[in-house]
Order: sequence, then C-alpha cells, then structure tokens
Amino acid sequence: MIQTNEPLAEQIISLRVPVSQIEIVQAKGIDWIREAIAEKLQRESVIIISAEAKAVQRLDRLNNQDNYTTLGEIGEPIDITAIQKHLRQRGKKQISITD
Repeated sequence: MIQTNEPLAEQIISLRVPVSQIEIVQAKGIDWIREAIAEKLQRESVIIISAEAKAVQRLDRLNNQDNYTTLGEIGEPIDITAIQKHLRQRGKKQISITD
C-alpha cells in the first residue's frame, strides 16, 4: 500500500469504468482508487528505470569479448554446420547467412 502525506490537487479527474466493475470500484472507495493509480504509476516508473538499466548493461556487454564466440577467422570459408551446432547448444534453432 502506498501512503503519502502529499496534499491532493485542486483539479478533479473523473473516470468511467466498465459496467461490470462499477459496484466493485464503488465498494472499494475513493482512497482505494487513489492507491491503485499511485501503485500503477510507481510500477511503470520502475519498469522504465529497469529498461534503461538493462539497455546500459547491453551496451557494456558489447565491449566484453567474453560475450562472443568465434567460429571462424577472416578469409576462411564459413562453416554453417558448426554455427548451427553451436546455436542449437545455446537453444537457438537456426540462422540464415546470405550474401
């Protein structure tokens, strides 16, 4: 439950709910609606921060050579069978390499 001592805004916002939910919402009351909205806003804020943190982690992984598997060298023919085997071991089904 989110508790805040912050004063309420002067502006009133109304909302409409589906007919099937009106009695439930009315029974819960105004404070419940405020808390539900506050919790939703808080969750979305955490998700945005989490997504941003994950993006930064992915960028950091780009520079770490331990995150890469070399299956050939420049100038050598591409061994599709070895690549497919490696991907199956990692849980990937297949890849397609085209010119």
